[in-house]
Amino acid sequence: MKELLRHTRNYIVMVAISAIMGMFLLIAVYAIPNQRGSMIYRNVADSMEVLRQFGDNPELLTGQENTHLDYCTDSLMLNEIVYSGDESLIEKALFVPAYDITTGGWLQALENYISTGENAGGYIQNYARYWHGYLVILKPLMVIFSYQELLILNFFVQMGLVFIVALLLWKKNRGRYILPYLFAVFCLMPLTVAMSMQFSNMFYITMIAAVVYLLFDQKMTKTGIFPEFFMLLGIVTAYIDFLTYPLLALGLVLVLDIICNQESSLFKQMKRLIIFTICWGVGYFGMWISKWVLVAICTQYDIFREAFMMIQYRMEYAVAEETITYKKVIKYNVFYIFANMAYIVPFVGMVLYYIIGITKRIFSQKIEWKCIYGYMYIILLPFVWYAFTANHSCQHYYFTNRTAIIAIFAVFCMLAQLSEKKNIKQDIKQSEKSY
Repeated sequence: MKELLRHTRNYIVMVAISAIMGMFLLIAVYAIPNQRGSMIYRNVADSMEVLRQFGDNPELLTGQENTHLDYCTDSLMLNEIVYSGDESLIEKALFVPAYDITTGGWLQALENYISTGENAGGYIQNYARYWHGYLVILKPLMVIFSYQELLILNFFVQMGLVFIVALLLWKKNRGRYILPYLFAVFCLMPLTVAMSMQFSNMFYITMIAAVVYLLFDQKMTKTGIFPEFFMLLGIVTAYIDFLTYPLLALGLVLVLDIICNQESSLFKQMKRLIIFTICWGVGYFGMWISKWVLVAICTQYDIFREAFMMIQYRMEYAVAEETITYKKVIKYNVFYIFANMAYIVPFVGMVLYYIIGITKRIFSQKIEWKCIYGYMYIILLPFVWYAFTANHSCQHYYFTNRTAIIAIFAVFCMLAQLSEKKNIKQDIKQSEKSY
């Protein structure tokens, strides 16, 4: 009981410190000059051409839904960056205001402000229920780069992270899992991710978390700080992500935990996965709620009423006037990934490859089937998430579908482990020697 109380106290302190730090960072970036004539203003103005070219809801490849971009939300992000109202820095950090317009959306509102330097005919829209921590990174970068320059930089950095994760898997003698990993990245449609800041936030969080895990998993095991690692992952996700596909980082790292720390005991493995999931949830929801607490304490705004109304709305099985079903939510997300043959062909080919390997193992040696339970737990996570976020997942399926990548990655890692002939215990010893 004392141990539980100690951990609970530590987690509360961790969320509180993170919230205070997050608040100060937002205040700091709002202090960066962004008035008309500033570097930020000029760089955002230079970005308008590419935003106008694609419009609010474009497709990178016409007719291919899985190449859908989200320049509408990117326009909102840039709108927040150039907002220069009379509010105090604290108020701006709490409310994260942006210029809005009655007709035309965020892109038209941004264009209206950039072209005139005023918010003529528009109004100010507050977005207080999210942290918008991406501003801490994006706004300083906009001092140096234009939006299109950042998109180019995005592509190279993201591909570099993909390569680093694959290299670390190879160094840990987990080369058999590189193919499932690369296919999972392929299903994320990385070019589309790189072409949209809205989509990039969770990609960076996921890949950086994977790199940290693969570099320091043994040290974290020895020091016993894995629960804190997953809690910090949840905190960072809540702070930076704009509710796109937040579960991806948790799911991918949980799969890495199975393949890198293969427990001999089924009970220990399941306990480990469940505890890590809970820790992530404590960090994620704790950090999110902490923003509402700060708004409620520092202002008279009823943020809890707004937040709970929006949560209720996003959990409804309805979009506008249309009633939706769980089956439709799954169809819009899971089957959206396989909207064309470019995904179906490699998927079927990999399944056949691993089934042949498993069949050979069945006749040559005993298979440890118990490993499937941990993978099945992870495979179910996105389907539980979709069940509780029906409205959001159906309305924004063009990016929420990336949550389903967790299941795809887990399935192929499970098949890879079942079909592998090599001795796993020997593999682990070799991995330990390499570090």
